[in-house]
Amino acid sequence: MARPTTAPPSTAASRAIDWAVETGEPVETHPEVAPFVTVVGDDVPKGQVDGFSVAELQDLTAAAEQFDETGAEVVAQAHRERGYLPVYEGASRSDGFAGGELGYDGGQSWIGFSGQAPPEVASAAKGAGIEVREDLPRSQAELEALVTTVHRAASAKGDAVTYLDESTSRIQVITNAPEADVRAAVATALSTSADRLSTDFPVDVTRRGGPLGGTEHEAGE
Repeated sequence: MARPTTAPPSTAASRAIDWAVETGEPVETHPEVAPFVTVVGDDVPKGQVDGFSVAELQDLTAAAEQFDETGAEVVAQAHRERGYLPVYEGASRSDGFAGGELGYDGGQSWIGFSGQAPPEVASAAKGAGIEVREDLPRSQAELEALVTTVHRAASAKGDAVTYLDESTSRIQVITNAPEADVRAAVATALSTSADRLSTDFPVDVTRRGGPLGGTEHEAGE
């Protein structure tokens, strides 16, 4: 996925993260951070810079190092998360909520509904630059209920891991049984045919060789 064409701004927090990654020194000892840090209790540094606590700066430094990103990039993503999560949480408590995804690397964040979004949710999303998708085929509650039915059918044929991929609003089945057998079993459980399974229902089946360590599903339990 392409990165934004405009680089995120440099801040004290982002410069401290870049320095910590480059030098291996603790981020809280950076010259722009250290004056705002105090050590309390069991030598635990406390303080805040640019709205981030020392613990958050440490986490962002680890993320920058792990994903080979700049301090400005991880700080910008942290701000996107802060804007997205309250809107997502409010939307998820509303009738007809159909999922959502936080955009990464400049991607568009979104929330969706099987009908119309409640006005207060739509307003909050607009203020946070979050896309609202309406009239989606199924709500998240309906999809999670389907996960249980799909999983029971799939696990009758072998080990299966079944979960709802919220970013695509599709149910994913990973199995070590023959894919055709699993598709047929799931299709029967959903009163459709195997060749129309992925058209009539948001279900994808993928075979993976070897044991999967049992059978489990992650929604609608």
